[in-house]
Amino acid sequence: VSAFSLPRGNKEPIGQNNLAASFYFADGSVGNLTYCTVGSKTSGGERTEAFIQGTAVITENFKRLTVQKITSRTKKRMFPAKGYDAQIKSFLTRIHNGEPPEITVLDGARATIGGLRMLESARTLSSCSIDLDTVLR
Repeated sequence: VSAFSLPRGNKEPIGQNNLAASFYFADGSVGNLTYCTVGSKTSGGERTEAFIQGTAVITENFKRLTVQKITSRTKKRMFPAKGYDAQIKSFLTRIHNGEPPEITVLDGARATIGGLRMLESARTLSSCSIDLDTVLR
């Protein structure tokens, strides 16, 4: 991961809370994350964009979904649901049925280590490796 943040200082310690990061994955794919707390309160809170050959999928604030293909464009309005209810229901159902959870401790470790490496990269201005095998030994 390589990340950069806004300047950090004592008077306005917002830098660490505002950063852009690029993740380079072992399969050659790239993911970008921008986290920003200083934008307009009237703009959307979350925006996700995913791109594959000939297609772009965009969600905005969990309310709009747009799928753009080379020759077509589809827009849908959605009711905002962030999945918390479904996640808790799945967790409890799986415990009740003796099944493993969908989200594992390893998934939590991945997210935490990724976040920590992002902050380290922004602080040191250098790329940081995310090697779970080394970290979890």
